[in-house]
Amino acid sequence: MSYVAIIVTFVLINNFVLTYFLGLCPMLGASRGPGSSLGMGLAATFIMSLSALVTWALRTWLLAPLGIGFLQTFVFVIVIAALGYYVELLIESVAPSLHRLVGAYLPLITTNCIVVGIAFVASRSEFNAAESLIAGASAGFGFLLVLVIVSSIRERLETEWVPASFRGIPIAFVTTGLVALAFLAFDQAFLQNLVN
Repeated sequence: MSYVAIIVTFVLINNFVLTYFLGLCPMLGASRGPGSSLGMGLAATFIMSLSALVTWALRTWLLAPLGIGFLQTFVFVIVIAALGYYVELLIESVAPSLHRLVGAYLPLITTNCIVVGIAFVASRSEFNAAESLIAGASAGFGFLLVLVIVSSIRERLETEWVPASFRGIPIAFVTTGLVALAFLAFDQAFLQNLVN
């Protein structure tokens, strides 16, 4: 699969939040404003890129040669949790304001199924190192894109009249569903026309 196809696939066609419903908890929690959603999306993109590359290396150089592929889930979860912890420490020391803004959601990223999901999808697709890195970055950017879109809509809905029973999380789910419907315009035919 070409790099362009991987990017378009994971950002638009098979967006992890809208297609697989992975990462909904941090998406709904961090989509209250564009600032927090941007910080959360960037942190998730970084962790997803790094974890896709590291899990590729582990699968290729450790699990497959030793014939212990059955430990893949265990190893991936442990490695991703450790990466997330060190990324949180890095963000706390380098950008304390960003850490204050999204600090509560950073542990959610490390234990979130969206990060493990891209590691498994890259593994199942048998991507090489570059393809795994691009797939992780693209899935993270797709997550960031959905966060920014949903947070912008939710921010606008704060000033509009919304029935009492739909305020808060219910309108966030409705908004996410409508965004998912909009993303249905991007399908495999779109990808074929773009790549060919």
